[in-house]
Formats: sequence, C-alpha cells, structure tokens
Amino acid sequence: MIWRKVLDVNTDVIRPNWRERLAARWSNARTGVPRPVIRFDDAGMTLIVWHGDNLETKTELIWNEVNGVVAYKRDCFATDLICMGFTTADGAVELNEGMDGWEALVDAVPSLLPGATSREEWWGKVAQPPFATNPTKLFSR
Repeated sequence: MIWRKVLDVNTDVIRPNWRERLAARWSNARTGVPRPVIRFDDAGMTLIVWHGDNLETKTELIWNEVNGVVAYKRDCFATDLICMGFTTADGAVELNEGMDGWEALVDAVPSLLPGATSREEWWGKVAQPPFATNPTKLFSR
C-alpha cells in the first residue's frame, strides 16, 4: 500500500504498521509470554526476551564497552513508548519503559556510566511534546 510506504520513509524507521503491532501485543498477552526483563549490576546488563515458542533470547552488555546512550520516543499509534538505545562496537541494544527493570535501570545509569545524564535532566525533554521522537544524548565516550 503506497500510503504506508510513504509514512515509513518519512519516520526514518521501517516498522510494522499499527495493526501489526497491536496484533503482536494481543497475541503475546493471550499466549502468556512474559514481558522482557532487564537485569543489571556494576559489571553489565542482561536483557532477557521470551518468545511465543518457549525460547528465550539473552543479550548481554558490559558497561565498559558502551560507547553511547540515547533516549527517545517511539510513536505507538495512541501512546508513546520511551526508549533508551545503548551502542557498543558490536551493535546496539534498545530498551523501553514496558520492560521489567526499566525504572531501576534509568535511575542507575548515571552511577553505572559516569558522566551520563540523570533522569531529571532528560525525561522532560524526551517526553514532551507528544508523538515527537525527541532523541536526546545521555552518554558518549
């Protein structure tokens, strides 16, 4: 459909349309797939994601290898989803406020990555105005 392709190009992110995202969320809620979990300590972080086929994916990140952190929003049709992207030499990891452990991680990032911006400094910049991406650099090596 032409209209969707034009929209995807303008948002700079290719992603499923809102019907596909809603269907995926409903499917996960029905099948009992747990929410992703963020675990972290002074050495690093692990993101655990469960899939509908009873498989789990673990992504590990060591704090000393983090080159940058950016906070931004994703437009999820009727609401926004605040995210944080952590970059390393090997790639990037995206976390969001819908994951268990998000609140504790957001509060701990300034102590885990010295020089990182605190929640009080960046949250308002990212959260407002609604439905705008508002990328904000939190940390850079």
